[in-house]
Amino acid sequence: MKPKANRATGSLDMRQDLVDGVVRLQLKDLLTKANESDDSTLLVKLSQCLNPSTSQLAEYMKILSQISTSLKKYCDCTDVTCEGSITVYISVLAEIHSAVTRNPVRRMISSTLQNLPQRCHSVVIQQFSSCLQRYMNKTSGDDPDHRRHVIDLIASYLENWPLGECVLAAINKPVLAYLSVSVATFVRACCEAESPTALTNLTQSCHVILKNTIAVLQKCFHGNRSAGTDSLHHDAVVGLNNAVFDILSNSIFTTNCQSVAGMTLIAALKLMSDSENMVSMIMKTLLPHCSPGHLPSINKPVQDVNEELSNCRIHWNQLSTYCQLCVCHGILAMLDIDSLVSEVLPHTTLLDLMFTEIMKLQKSLVDSYSILAASRTLTLWTHTAKQALQLSTQNNLRSLLSGQGSVSKHILDYVWENWEHAIEGMRYQMKIIFENVIEMHILATGKEHRISNDSFILDLFHQLMTNSWHIRSKYSFLITMVTYLGSAGVLELHPTMPQDVLSAMEEQTTAPYASDLYEKLLQSHKEQMKQMTSESSCHGDDTWQQVWLPPVLEVLNSRKLGSTLLVQYLLPRLLKNNPESLDYIIGSLHTSSNENHLSAMITCLKVARSQGLLAQRPCDNSETWHGVIQVSLLKQAVCHKDSQISIQALSLICDSSKSTEVFSSVDFHLIKLFLKCNTKNQSAASRHCINSNVKKILSRIQEGGLVLWKQRHKEEAKVQLTLYKEFVEWLYNFAFNNLYCDACYPRRATALSILTLLQDAFTTKAKKEGVEFSFWSQWTSVHVQSILECLTDSYVGNREMARKLLVNVPTIPDKISHLYKIGLDLANGSRPQDSVIAANILSVACHCGAVTAKDAFTDLLNDLKEQINEAKISLLQAAASSPMYGLLYCIRVLLKDKIANQPASARSILCVFSFMKNSTEELIQLCLDAASVVSPVVCNTSPEGYLPVDDDKGASVSLECLVFKNSADDVSDVDEGSNSVTVTPQMVLVCCWVTMKEVSLLLGQLTQMSKGQSSPLLASPQMTKIGRFFMDLLMQARHRGAFELSYNGFEQLCNQLWRNSDKVLNSLPRQWLQVLLSEISSDSENSQLCATRRSAGIPFAFQECLFPVHSKFMTSDHLIQVEVD
Repeated sequence: MKPKANRATGSLDMRQDLVDGVVRLQLKDLLTKANESDDSTLLVKLSQCLNPSTSQLAEYMKILSQISTSLKKYCDCTDVTCEGSITVYISVLAEIHSAVTRNPVRRMISSTLQNLPQRCHSVVIQQFSSCLQRYMNKTSGDDPDHRRHVIDLIASYLENWPLGECVLAAINKPVLAYLSVSVATFVRACCEAESPTALTNLTQSCHVILKNTIAVLQKCFHGNRSAGTDSLHHDAVVGLNNAVFDILSNSIFTTNCQSVAGMTLIAALKLMSDSENMVSMIMKTLLPHCSPGHLPSINKPVQDVNEELSNCRIHWNQLSTYCQLCVCHGILAMLDIDSLVSEVLPHTTLLDLMFTEIMKLQKSLVDSYSILAASRTLTLWTHTAKQALQLSTQNNLRSLLSGQGSVSKHILDYVWENWEHAIEGMRYQMKIIFENVIEMHILATGKEHRISNDSFILDLFHQLMTNSWHIRSKYSFLITMVTYLGSAGVLELHPTMPQDVLSAMEEQTTAPYASDLYEKLLQSHKEQMKQMTSESSCHGDDTWQQVWLPPVLEVLNSRKLGSTLLVQYLLPRLLKNNPESLDYIIGSLHTSSNENHLSAMITCLKVARSQGLLAQRPCDNSETWHGVIQVSLLKQAVCHKDSQISIQALSLICDSSKSTEVFSSVDFHLIKLFLKCNTKNQSAASRHCINSNVKKILSRIQEGGLVLWKQRHKEEAKVQLTLYKEFVEWLYNFAFNNLYCDACYPRRATALSILTLLQDAFTTKAKKEGVEFSFWSQWTSVHVQSILECLTDSYVGNREMARKLLVNVPTIPDKISHLYKIGLDLANGSRPQDSVIAANILSVACHCGAVTAKDAFTDLLNDLKEQINEAKISLLQAAASSPMYGLLYCIRVLLKDKIANQPASARSILCVFSFMKNSTEELIQLCLDAASVVSPVVCNTSPEGYLPVDDDKGASVSLECLVFKNSADDVSDVDEGSNSVTVTPQMVLVCCWVTMKEVSLLLGQLTQMSKGQSSPLLASPQMTKIGRFFMDLLMQARHRGAFELSYNGFEQLCNQLWRNSDKVLNSLPRQWLQVLLSEISSDSENSQLCATRRSAGIPFAFQECLFPVHSKFMTSDHLIQVEVD
């Protein structure tokens, strides 16, 4: 064995209390005598491992690796005086191997010792067996942890370590006795377990012990059947059998544990008798109900046999059906073929008896795991039966297992009953059993070379074909039949097989299975054709292609669901295993008259490219692309009216398994042609695909350019780099040329997306390596103006992309200095859409240095103050010319944008908004003033048709501009100098509702910004003000949009208050709850609530006052107490 590579991670865990003190003294004695001798280094390292100073497993393994090398060299020495030192070295390694709990250390030591010279192996066996016996003797009944440690240690001896098996074989009886006691100990512990978790852990320990017991019995007791003469050995086996029977008869143990217990039981019973009496012993012990009077005699005194059987508490009838099945599985797994084919009844072997038992038991099983276990047991029986047919000459066995035999018929009935079972594992087992039945028939009849004409095989095939194609197992069974009949035989029996299988691919549930069958048929036919032709494979290839490929092309041309599934499941495997079929497919599609032939051709080429089949094709030229398709056809594809086909063609050109694969001039010509034809694609999904492909193009240009730059001394590389640069420049200019004034939304969206991708790829100045192109150095004032015009686009996506481009441009502020005034004017405007444009413009102006964020913030506050004063005088005037919400929105966006663009390490609110420290109180007060101005409309019982003058008839005198146009709609004309502006109730409502919305969102944002700061942005009085505002709005607002938006801000505030250490602030949610309960229960006419559906703000207020405390801080009992209090 060679030492395995060290991939160990984690910490070292070593039980120093278990290390033998004698070994420590021996090592210390050698260290004192070593001085400067050659083995002093080895001794030091051994001492370091025995008394580790590090807890890092990787460092410890490194030292062990050095010991492995040194010890090997030392043991190669033939000096007799070294033998004593070698014994000490090995004993130290035995102590380390036994004391550690990590398998990597143990594997390293076992590999080291296995590679020692042969003369050292006896020392290894002696030292390790002595150490193991000491560990087993230390175990006490009340120390399950130590017992599990020893069990794991025994398992490490069996883990691919021949010397370890020899160690266990040398002390096999004490080891078996220890395992027997351990099983019994853990079984008792399981029965006394007080919790499900403890029971699970103990059951797992039982499972591990049983697996190790089986391994010890199989590997360390070769030919040792002395249980009857050795009392210690006999007692251990009997105790083990009794403990195993307790596992089988107790339902608290897992099914996995009981399955292993069934095999352990048989392995242990094998030790109680020699090979001649083993079957009779098993029959008398486990299967007394199977005509015991006909059993052959046991070559032991009757008294001894009865005593052995009486000592084993094994009663078949006390076992559940599943556990009886586990015992049958154990008999099949643990007994050899000779024992299984021995007669236990007249003309009946143990193998026959097991089949009868299995078929009887499986009928009584109901749960899915037991049913699956029964199928696995029957699968094991069929494997065993095949081996029996190969080794046995019994005619009765052959007649039973032939296709016409009674056993095979029973098995097939079971298969047909379960072949479409809901459990996939069952379907898989049925397939294996079906294959085994056929192989048993072949072995029983001896028709290996005449199978294609066998009536049993042909009947099976016809029976399969009569079943529906919707049955999934039909395909796997047919794959098995192809193995024996061959594709030629299948086609002879069923000529329309290709068409039938491909038709089944139209359904998602059967497509994967149908593709497996089709591939098997195709490959089998191809191999048969190659065998039939003696000259070359060409003629044979033509034959199979003409049979199997035309149906595939027909499905591809249909463009139905089946074609999509075929591309997903079958086509990749077909081309990967048969690359020569690509030329046939492309040639056939090229000459096809089907209208979908171009789409099918592009699809096949995409699959071929993903498989790497085009990489080895000849270089491009002006007429053919990769030597497989004419360039003229690709031009038709990239300009096709069906966007799906054109995008597929673009993907074909862009996709590559190699990120540095170069583009040719033909590729760039096709890409340009595609972009010219598809820039204004109306489909958002199609535009997303275009952007994805452009990103792939730029990525390949970047990575390929770096490789080409390293080869720049070659003329070829220089030409390619120039080609790349020219294309990037073309793409840059193409994008800007599509941003003209009247460009439609899709055209602008595509152009801006391309520019964004170019910005991401080439944001720095011209590099010294790769493609020489700098994105920003190409910008001119014309380009800036084109992007600025996009800020007024009616679509949010385009405006956002334009803003991101502008905020990153390293341009001179005077180019966009006029932006700031435009942004302020729009922010003061009366159209809601203008406020969004204004926010984008102001954001760009701040980023580009046209104005500082502090100055912008100050100007916005001053304008807001003026508009609020105007609204206090006349809300009608405000709705017409000073609606307030635009300024509030711009303030909110600038605050959010400012903090979002700070480095993660500097996102302290006071650091980012130091200029706000003196303005916070003013901002909050302005928000509350704005809310108080618009609240009469928002909180009105009928806000949709309400004008502020409706409540004050005297106000109509002072408002000379108010004129009622008609009785249907109340309309007011506000005279602004020489202009008359019509004001409708709807305008007033929009002004008030949007203003209230912005106030709620802005206050919520301020609350969120203050969260988690050591020096909060908001002081206690300010948070109290904000909370009172939200409460009033939720209780009084009749407009659903108003209270739904205030809910978000109130949620952030309540979350922070419940976490606040300030007692005054922490008590605010409780006070608000009391106010809510008082208002609900109040009968006063002055109550702020109204009993209509428009009081829906109340549930929001309750939810946010209670939700944080319910989810984070209190139990439901505490929550009820809060409500009661």
